[in-house]
Amino acid sequence: MTKVTLVVPVYNEEEMLPIYLKKADELFVDTDKYSFDILFINDGSKDNTLKILQEEATKRDNISFISFSRNFGQDPALEAGLKNATGDVVITMDCDLQDPPELISQMLEKYEEGYQIVHPQRTKRKGDSFLKKRTSGAFYHFINHIAHREVMPANVSQFKLLTRKVVETINAMPENIRLLRSEVPYVGFKTCFIPFERMPRAAGKTKYNYPKMFNLAFHTISTSTLAPLTWPLNIGIGLGSISGLGFIACLVMYIIAIFNPGTTLALNMTHVELWLIISAIFAAAALVSIVVFIPSMYLRDIHSNTQRRPTYIVESKHDSKKSIQN
Repeated sequence: MTKVTLVVPVYNEEEMLPIYLKKADELFVDTDKYSFDILFINDGSKDNTLKILQEEATKRDNISFISFSRNFGQDPALEAGLKNATGDVVITMDCDLQDPPELISQMLEKYEEGYQIVHPQRTKRKGDSFLKKRTSGAFYHFINHIAHREVMPANVSQFKLLTRKVVETINAMPENIRLLRSEVPYVGFKTCFIPFERMPRAAGKTKYNYPKMFNLAFHTISTSTLAPLTWPLNIGIGLGSISGLGFIACLVMYIIAIFNPGTTLALNMTHVELWLIISAIFAAAALVSIVVFIPSMYLRDIHSNTQRRPTYIVESKHDSKKSIQN
């Protein structure tokens, strides 16, 4: 029998948890082939999420939970889930039902075919704004283009199936800043995609706002590719070439003005000089900003990795009877 552990990070999901658990009771029923248990990671919720988990864990033998001392974020929660999951197969997902649990049967079919990583891939994103869809699509194209490899598959979230081999490989990776979306494609293994339409949340509000999206984008760039480190050099060469051509042009105009003081070109020299000064100031400011900003992304990650602070702190933990048996 194959043991399947569902890793489900939750943060202030008191409205969604009962709905998710009801759906889980309908779909995740043990059979001769599969045995299911659910590991919830309470990411420092401030509502009744932890209380609901504690109550449900006493009623059921297939629910485990880990509760953080504060909110550490989705990726540390997933890291804790992967390190504590006991199944032969691990499926990471949200509890908002935008990741349809009904799709798990198809994911397990792909696992039976020999795939070690199964990515559900969104074809439609109902409920997402036009801006979010466009910026998300542009970012997927951008990061994969500059890295010259598939850092992050387009329209793929944290909803995925991983075999025990993949989980152990990811857990063995040494970095302190974890990013599951880019780590899973990095480790390789036999992979497939299942298209699906993503539905709106069944209840509650999304906790994934634009600041968190931008933070994810910066982390993805700085942890996945070194390409931005070459940008200051390329920009410097480009601006230097433009400045050199501008200097030659101004020199030519100056020579013409000396020998032809009455020409229209000579009368407009003051305006040309003013334009050059203003352009030089803005070009210098842009160059300095880019040169300072790009290494800052990497210095931030270097600082975090050398500091070696824990990415999460466990305040309490409960192991279900089934997870202990596994």
